[in-house]
Amino acid sequence: MELKACKKIEQTCELSVYEQVKNACDTTIVKNAWKLGQELSVHGWMYSVKKGILQDMKTSVASISDYNEQFSD
Repeated sequence: MELKACKKIEQTCELSVYEQVKNACDTTIVKNAWKLGQELSVHGWMYSVKKGILQDMKTSVASISDYNEQFSD
């Protein structure tokens, strides 16, 4: 696979992690936990088969205000 195609796949995976964190935070279970003051964090990580490492995608949400900061349009 050429380098350009590999880069596109990696970028697509990164966007997918971001969207999955957003989707998890959008659930009523997570939102209700935050409303009740329970500690709950959602983290975005991606495992790279090529590199053999787990990458922190620097997407962590621990409250409604975190959510609003990261996902406001």
